[in-house]
Amino acid sequence: MVFTISIDCSDNAGKTDQIALLPLHSSVKHIGPLHEYDEKLDKLVKEDKLTSWWWSCSDEEVVKTIVCALEKRQAVTTAITDCKLVIVDRGTALYGAVAISRIAVKNGWEDLD
Repeated sequence: MVFTISIDCSDNAGKTDQIALLPLHSSVKHIGPLHEYDEKLDKLVKEDKLTSWWWSCSDEEVVKTIVCALEKRQAVTTAITDCKLVIVDRGTALYGAVAISRIAVKNGWEDLD
């Protein structure tokens, strides 16, 4: 059985840098950022257009894109059998919180209770 750890923190806090410092060897695999598992997200990141898409598209599109990319990443993670530890750059719970926060801010929700 593979044990999975997610490194969760805000943008540009150094998650990827910290993961790179870990002594990785054959029993440890790093699963990269979510955009690596979705063609549209990857293209937006490479063209430096993710922020504008993030704020201009519909709430439904954000949630659908994140969930689909998470499913693809999970399929890759689940298929790993040749190591004991998988380190994920941001976990599913953090992406859920990010999506909810984005929807709340974009829609001007002041009372989040």
